[in-house]
Amino acid sequence: MRRLVPVLLGVVVVAASCASDAPQTTLEPKGPKAQSIDTLINPVFAIAGVVFVLILGGALFVALKFRARDDTDYDEFPNQVHGNFKAEIGWTIFPAVILAAVGVVTVVGIFDLAKKPPPEALQVEVIGQQWWWEYRYDIDGDGTFDEIITANDLVVPAGREISLNIKSRDVIHSWWAPALN
Repeated sequence: MRRLVPVLLGVVVVAASCASDAPQTTLEPKGPKAQSIDTLINPVFAIAGVVFVLILGGALFVALKFRARDDTDYDEFPNQVHGNFKAEIGWTIFPAVILAAVGVVTVVGIFDLAKKPPPEALQVEVIGQQWWWEYRYDIDGDGTFDEIITANDLVVPAGREISLNIKSRDVIHSWWAPALN
């Protein structure tokens, strides 16, 4: 265990010092839809973090407090304690309320994100190829996507809503614009 502490400390120091001149901007929202996603994600992560710390703290407390001692008689059963009704109701209802609240906020956010874009939104067809992405723009709004075609880089005008129609030509692809979440 004593050998592990310096190694872990070294890993933490190295990880903390990585890319100090290049801040991580992956989850910085750059539009109203991305802001909506960010507004949903941050409280959910905070709640999950608090729950994680509480559960891990409780587990460590129980493991350390009730660990076997040198003078333990393994033939003797420890004191048997049966349920505490109030505690059981509490730890059943409290998580259910948290899950219901997160569920309601999530559904509201999903409905907000699922709204159709306005007709004047720039239509972009995103086609996944095996080794690259193809972007076809409908500049004049007539439904044809052959006015401008680019490869790998999505370029859109600032301040204008866009609608992405994502397709795949061959295999399953995942597409993500980090700044749009």
